[in-house]
Amino acid sequence: MIRTCNNLRKQEGQEELKVSSSLMAIAQIQASASKDTIDHSRLYGVSENLAWGYDIEAEMDKGGPFDGWYTDEKENAETKNGGQVGHYRNIINQYITVTGFGIGENSSDYDTVFSQVFSGPNNKYATNVMTVDEYEAAFNLYYGIVTGQIPKEYKALAQAEEELANVQQQLTKDTQAYSTANTAFTNARNALNTAQINVNNANADVTSGQNAVTNAQNALNKAQNEQATAQANFVKAQAAVKAVEENIAYYNRVKADLENAQQVLKDAQNVVVDKEFDLDGAKAVLTQKQIIVDAMNADEATAIQTVNEAQAIVDEKQAIVDDLTAKIQASQNELDQATVDFESATLTLNADTTTLNLATTNLDDRTEAYEQATGYSKHLEGLLAKVTSLNETIDALNNTITSLNTTIPRNRSSNQ
Repeated sequence: MIRTCNNLRKQEGQEELKVSSSLMAIAQIQASASKDTIDHSRLYGVSENLAWGYDIEAEMDKGGPFDGWYTDEKENAETKNGGQVGHYRNIINQYITVTGFGIGENSSDYDTVFSQVFSGPNNKYATNVMTVDEYEAAFNLYYGIVTGQIPKEYKALAQAEEELANVQQQLTKDTQAYSTANTAFTNARNALNTAQINVNNANADVTSGQNAVTNAQNALNKAQNEQATAQANFVKAQAAVKAVEENIAYYNRVKADLENAQQVLKDAQNVVVDKEFDLDGAKAVLTQKQIIVDAMNADEATAIQTVNEAQAIVDEKQAIVDDLTAKIQASQNELDQATVDFESATLTLNADTTTLNLATTNLDDRTEAYEQATGYSKHLEGLLAKVTSLNETIDALNNTITSLNTTIPRNRSSNQ
């Protein structure tokens, strides 16, 4: 019946309708509901053509339901005589894509009732749709299973499909295993590259730290040499100061002698009347002492200037010593920091080397897994070849089944 409907649609330039198990069931339910009630049951939200009293075995133009649904109503539509046209329009509707057909027998008044239901592609009952040939083959297989009359070709098909499903399942597992191993291998290789970069960076840090230590040690050595030179100059300046101090002591002694001589002069002046002769002698002594004093005064000025110059030299050398001491301390601090940085870089290098070793070990493991996965790949190729062979077997079986369907007598309930 559905083939007849599709032939009529092709004559009208419309696509063939497909079949849904849900709509087949609905058509049968509504045919049964309308056996004794000459009306639509309206149990489901689908379009429906109903007919009563036609011969169930009749073909087109020989008393079948399409005589009324299509032939008569098409004439009504073309002549616009006011007759019924709804069944005809359901059959040729371009928005209708899925159908179902049911037959109710033993009607009390008409013996037989025919129900064909229709829906568009978005209807909730338009699911798991098939072509008429696909639906007929599936139904015949189901019918054969129920009745125990499965042809050997169907059994071979079922076995081939089961084997294909198993192969496809194994193929999926092997593909997943290969993908997992390949991902793990890639991750391990990336981890190794990262670890190698870290080791290289750590080696560079160690080299930089060693250079910093060397530079700091050189600066410390230079500062220590400059300190030794400044210390020697400082000692010389102290010796010069000591010599000046000794000159000052000598000046003080001469000055004391002058004061004594002046006192002698004064005493001599007190007795000048009585001792004229002694006065001249005293004046001679005084003159001699005055010469000495004048010379000492000149030496005192020179000594003071020498002391001041020596003190300035001492101060200058002391400032140099202080500056070099500060530089030595700064160099020592740099050396200490460079040593700390070197030790830290060494620790980092050791840690990165450990990480590199672990990454290398992990890469070895992943490489082994990758090689196993490569073996899976070869296994997959064999499975794919087997799948191809099974598909060819299934195609051959389907061709045989199609051929059998044309020769096996159809059961009345499956002649849809």
